[in-house]
Amino acid sequence: STAYLLFRLWAAEMVPGGVGEVVVMPFDEIMPAVRDGKVDAGLVIHEARFTYRNFGLHNLADMGRHWEDTTGLPIPLGAIIA
Repeated sequence: STAYLLFRLWAAEMVPGGVGEVVVMPFDEIMPAVRDGKVDAGLVIHEARFTYRNFGLHNLADMGRHWEDTTGLPIPLGAIIA
């Protein structure tokens, strides 16, 4: 996904030593997994960007903002290969 690509680009710059294991799960399971300590952090997408606080979570970094701040370009969306 675009979100994962933006995360990998951000992490390459901002996380010394890398991010470790990446656990893939359905987007609606991410916030409960972080809240319950099953994973250290989660890439929150879709409408969850507006509700993560309801799970007691905090914004550690905004991938879209980082992309726009570092490139001066809008987030690339809508590309398909069929």
